[in-house]
Amino acid sequence: MVNSFLIAPGAGGDLPGIVDVLNFTIMNSNATLVAQPVSVAGLRTWLERFSASGPYRLLVARRGDEVLGYAASQRMLRAMEQLQQQPEREQLEAAIEIIDVLRELPFEVDLWETQNRWYHISQDRSSAVTVDPGWSRMFRGLGNRLEIAVDQLTVDN
Repeated sequence: MVNSFLIAPGAGGDLPGIVDVLNFTIMNSNATLVAQPVSVAGLRTWLERFSASGPYRLLVARRGDEVLGYAASQRMLRAMEQLQQQPEREQLEAAIEIIDVLRELPFEVDLWETQNRWYHISQDRSSAVTVDPGWSRMFRGLGNRLEIAVDQLTVDN
């Protein structure tokens, strides 16, 4: 018997297997910050956000009908990297859209790297000669969504 597996885009039928993998990890390791088991119903909205192409992808490793593991794209961190390189409204709107998707998950997502990037961007922007007030409001909103104590920091000029 060959011990092979297939990696392909995730689909609705994979959700019970993804839940099994996640719950096993929750109960038996410290590889996730999720503390409580999750359910198929709790992850259904999360799964609907992914597509076979585009910025939100889910890949599943399968052996036959058994789900061995899964990987969800780290789109939020990449969005913050793009925002740091090009602090324009389009990149900011993309980051806000992604964090809104992540906040719908029925478990906590580790966003410390994203929060650190937000802070660095805020420091870079505070020394800018001109700051668009609309952009600053949206950026502060992103900080709030990232659970940063924005009002305790100086973000605007």
